[in-house]
Amino acid sequence: MVINSALVIINCINKYFDHNGEKYIGNNCQEVVRNIHDKLVIARKAGNPVIYLNNLPYTPDTKKQKFNFKIKEEVKPVDGEYVIHKETLSAFYNTSFESIISQKNISEIVLVGAYTNTDVFFAALEAKIRGLAVMVFEKCVISDDRIANAVFLNEMNKNHGIDVF
Repeated sequence: MVINSALVIINCINKYFDHNGEKYIGNNCQEVVRNIHDKLVIARKAGNPVIYLNNLPYTPDTKKQKFNFKIKEEVKPVDGEYVIHKETLSAFYNTSFESIISQKNISEIVLVGAYTNTDVFFAALEAKIRGLAVMVFEKCVISDDRIANAVFLNEMNKNHGIDVF
């Protein structure tokens, strides 16, 4: 069986990853961005699809809002990559995520980004329920709470069969 893998970058936006962001995560943020960048380079070289999933509950209209919801410069998309805005924690609900996965015959997703204990966790579970293989790289995800980060990584791996590296 051929494994078609996609890199899914979740909420790697200024709001969380820039020191001027509205909800800057802070702890090890820049290291996580560098690690995500490394995974992005690998995915692009392999020709794997790259999908960005970002929280966007409303259309930003002020300069500050536009800054907050902009994807971090270090990992910004290039032509041919997918950017999906979602209004809820779900990667699948009311988005094009599932149709892209189907169109590209993706059987495995690699999740990176923020927040491990919410958006990454729910995307991982929903993907697993749909029969996808799911990988999460510990050094490529982050939360604003280190304990929650560790607990949810453990939960994904031990109780839901999600590969955590």
